[in-house]
Amino acid sequence: MEAYNEVFGEKEEPLILDGISTGEDAYEQGDSLIKHDLDCIFSNGDDVATGVVRYYQEKNLELPLLIGQEKQLTGEVLGIPTIDNKSYQLGQESFKQALSDEKRIIILQSEFIIR
Repeated sequence: MEAYNEVFGEKEEPLILDGISTGEDAYEQGDSLIKHDLDCIFSNGDDVATGVVRYYQEKNLELPLLIGQEKQLTGEVLGIPTIDNKSYQLGQESFKQALSDEKRIIILQSEFIIR
Protein backbone atom coordinates (compact mmCIF):
# COMPACT_ATOMS: atom_id res chain seq x y z
CA MET A 1 0.00 0.00 0.00
CA GLU A 2 2.91 2.30 0.70
CA ALA A 3 4.21 1.97 -2.88
CA TYR A 4 0.71 2.53 -4.25
CA ASN A 5 0.34 5.69 -2.17
CA GLU A 6 3.74 6.92 -3.38
CA VAL A 7 2.77 6.52 -7.01
CA PHE A 8 -0.93 7.36 -6.97
CA GLY A 9 -1.40 9.27 -3.72
CA GLU A 10 -3.51 8.40 -0.73
CA LYS A 11 -6.25 5.90 -1.46
CA GLU A 12 -9.71 7.22 -0.77
CA GLU A 13 -12.29 4.84 0.66
CA PRO A 14 -14.96 3.98 -1.90
CA LEU A 15 -18.47 5.31 -1.39
CA ILE A 16 -20.79 2.34 -1.03
CA LEU A 17 -24.54 2.83 -0.96
CA ASP A 18 -26.56 -0.29 -0.25
CA GLY A 19 -30.24 -1.15 -0.32
CA ILE A 20 -30.57 0.05 -3.91
CA SER A 21 -32.41 -2.34 -6.19
CA THR A 22 -34.42 -0.12 -8.55
CA GLY A 23 -33.91 2.97 -10.65
CA GLU A 24 -36.13 4.85 -8.21
CA ASP A 25 -33.91 3.79 -5.29
CA ALA A 26 -30.87 5.09 -7.16
CA TYR A 27 -32.61 8.37 -7.98
CA GLU A 28 -33.42 8.88 -4.31
CA GLN A 29 -29.71 8.50 -3.46
CA GLY A 30 -28.74 11.24 -5.91
CA ASP A 31 -28.18 13.82 -3.17
CA SER A 32 -25.73 11.43 -1.49
CA LEU A 33 -23.84 10.89 -4.74
CA ILE A 34 -23.32 14.54 -5.64
CA LYS A 35 -21.79 15.32 -2.24
CA HIS A 36 -18.69 13.47 -3.44
CA ASP A 37 -16.26 14.13 -6.27
CA LEU A 38 -16.84 10.81 -8.05
CA ASP A 39 -14.81 9.58 -11.01
CA CYS A 40 -17.06 6.59 -11.58
CA ILE A 41 -20.33 5.12 -10.39
CA PHE A 42 -20.53 1.33 -10.53
CA SER A 43 -24.14 0.24 -10.41
CA ASN A 44 -25.52 -3.15 -9.46
CA GLY A 45 -27.64 -3.19 -12.62
CA ASP A 46 -28.33 -1.27 -15.81
CA ASP A 47 -31.91 -0.67 -14.68
CA VAL A 48 -30.63 0.82 -11.42
CA ALA A 49 -28.27 3.06 -13.38
CA THR A 50 -31.27 4.72 -15.05
CA GLY A 51 -32.10 6.41 -11.75
CA VAL A 52 -28.59 7.86 -11.55
CA VAL A 53 -28.80 9.14 -15.13
CA ARG A 54 -32.22 10.68 -14.50
CA TYR A 55 -31.05 12.43 -11.32
CA TYR A 56 -27.96 13.93 -12.97
CA GLN A 57 -29.93 15.01 -16.06
CA GLU A 58 -32.68 16.69 -14.02
CA LYS A 59 -30.06 18.59 -12.01
CA ASN A 60 -28.11 19.49 -15.20
CA LEU A 61 -24.98 17.92 -13.72
CA GLU A 62 -22.15 16.23 -15.56
CA LEU A 63 -22.48 12.50 -15.11
CA PRO A 64 -19.30 10.69 -14.05
CA LEU A 65 -18.39 7.46 -15.80
CA LEU A 66 -21.29 5.10 -15.13
CA ILE A 67 -20.96 1.32 -15.41
CA GLY A 68 -23.92 -1.00 -15.08
CA GLN A 69 -24.31 -4.75 -14.84
CA GLU A 70 -26.38 -7.53 -16.37
CA LYS A 71 -26.46 -6.32 -20.01
CA GLN A 72 -30.03 -5.06 -19.74
CA LEU A 73 -31.93 -3.22 -22.47
CA THR A 74 -31.92 0.01 -20.46
CA GLY A 75 -28.12 0.06 -20.48
CA GLU A 76 -28.10 -0.47 -24.22
CA VAL A 77 -30.59 2.35 -24.78
CA LEU A 78 -28.61 4.69 -22.50
CA GLY A 79 -25.33 3.64 -24.12
CA ILE A 80 -23.61 2.86 -20.81
CA PRO A 81 -20.90 0.23 -20.44
CA THR A 82 -22.01 -2.88 -18.62
CA ILE A 83 -20.76 -6.13 -17.19
CA ASP A 84 -22.57 -9.20 -18.42
CA ASN A 85 -22.36 -11.67 -15.54
CA LYS A 86 -24.10 -14.35 -17.62
CA SER A 87 -27.00 -14.60 -15.16
CA TYR A 88 -29.29 -16.28 -17.69
CA GLN A 89 -26.72 -18.98 -18.46
CA LEU A 90 -26.03 -19.36 -14.74
CA GLY A 91 -29.71 -20.06 -14.15
CA GLN A 92 -29.83 -22.59 -16.96
CA GLU A 93 -26.74 -24.42 -15.72
CA SER A 94 -27.98 -24.35 -12.12
CA PHE A 95 -31.27 -25.92 -13.17
CA LYS A 96 -29.46 -28.63 -15.15
CA GLN A 97 -27.25 -29.31 -12.12
CA ALA A 98 -30.24 -29.55 -9.80
CA LEU A 99 -31.77 -32.22 -12.04
CA SER A 100 -28.53 -34.15 -12.47
CA ASP A 101 -26.87 -36.73 -10.23
CA GLU A 102 -23.48 -35.67 -11.59
CA LYS A 103 -21.46 -32.99 -9.80
CA ARG A 104 -19.84 -30.48 -12.14
CA ILE A 105 -17.96 -27.24 -11.90
CA ILE A 106 -18.88 -24.75 -14.59
CA ILE A 107 -17.11 -21.44 -15.03
CA LEU A 108 -18.99 -18.63 -16.72
CA GLN A 109 -16.70 -15.74 -17.66
CA SER A 110 -18.18 -12.28 -17.18
CA GLU A 111 -17.81 -9.88 -20.09
CA PHE A 112 -17.20 -6.13 -20.00
CA ILE A 113 -19.20 -4.48 -22.78
CA ILE A 114 -18.16 -1.00 -23.85
CA ARG A 115 -20.89 1.09 -25.40
